[in-house]
Amino acid sequence: MSKQLKAVIRIMAFFLLIWFLSFPTGLNAKEPERWSFIVTGDSRGYQNGINEEVVRTLARQIIKENPTLVLFPGDLVNGYVDYEETVQQLLNWRRSFMEPLHKKNIKVYPVRGNHDLVKDEYPERAWNDVFMGKYALPSNGPEGEKNITYSFTNQNAFFIGLDTYIDRSKVNQKWLDKQLKKNSLPHVFLYAHEPAYTLEGGHYDALAIHEKARDTFVESILGAGGIIYFCGHDHWYDHAKIEFQDELWFHQFIVGTAGAPLRVWHSRQYREPDVIQVAHSEKYGYMVVEVDGSSISMEMKVFDENGSIKTVDTFNYKVKK
Repeated sequence: MSKQLKAVIRIMAFFLLIWFLSFPTGLNAKEPERWSFIVTGDSRGYQNGINEEVVRTLARQIIKENPTLVLFPGDLVNGYVDYEETVQQLLNWRRSFMEPLHKKNIKVYPVRGNHDLVKDEYPERAWNDVFMGKYALPSNGPEGEKNITYSFTNQNAFFIGLDTYIDRSKVNQKWLDKQLKKNSLPHVFLYAHEPAYTLEGGHYDALAIHEKARDTFVESILGAGGIIYFCGHDHWYDHAKIEFQDELWFHQFIVGTAGAPLRVWHSRQYREPDVIQVAHSEKYGYMVVEVDGSSISMEMKVFDENGSIKTVDTFNYKVKK
């Protein structure tokens, strides 16, 4: 074999090796890139259904954070009016919050709160007529809950947005169990409007009024490897935890901080004594959740009296592979 042929073979072998290594395999598969998402909710107010100043400020600030997506757990607008007015309020929210983020390729995933309901024979009609086309939400929900209950994935995380108003203060557990069973991603995040655990002085209407169904709901999340539940309804930020088994904690984050009239929590007690408060704030803001491989870093940011951003709570954990 000539020296020239040997040189050609060596060069071809080198490029074949480079080509082979460029394909992901079980030996050299890359970890998902670091990415983040935002959680904030309860933006209702008195400027055509929303608190326009806070909503627009949040949209600008979220764009600076450059997340992949935003979860919005309900009460977009004041609602409780007829179809036409509810549509106008929801359109105003969409223009003020959702559209600026979409233009920056930041997806927004809202679910309904009690104030997003409409006085109509078909209460989901206004919601579906606004969140359609390029603003449509995933259509994989249970029958009768398309576009209001749904699941979706992003990289290494599985998200489930739940409606609690088809069956008041309950989720569709049968559908949820199927969703959780088929998931193979390591990170699991669920969100809805109503808290699972209620605070003295907060809203009474919540998943906790059906205690047995609520416990089944929480246990299904823990059984699927999740420990996080995001919600709103009460207009403040609150982080609480409850121990279900030895060192197995469930964390609830109330993030009702997007513009609805802020409330004061006087009692500083939960209605169930096993629930432990971790952090609390009564200012407008948003939560940043950073996903880095198997690690999660959470940071609640609020606007202080001068409009500056400050951190009021952090929480970090790692999922087992």
